[in-house]
Amino acid sequence: MKTSISQSQRYAIVTETWRPQVNGVANTLGRLCDGLLERGNQLQLVRPAQTGE
Repeated sequence: MKTSISQSQRYAIVTETWRPQVNGVANTLGRLCDGLLERGNQLQLVRPAQTGE
């Protein structure tokens, strides 16, 4: 049975690595977050501060 969710979902993503780092985790989470946002979902990202922030 396939169901359709018409309202957006809220997600929290917690990670130790994020862009601009280049590794499998950062790349995969980046694609996941991009896809969730494209579908109208809301995200809260918890990550380490980057240099210069």
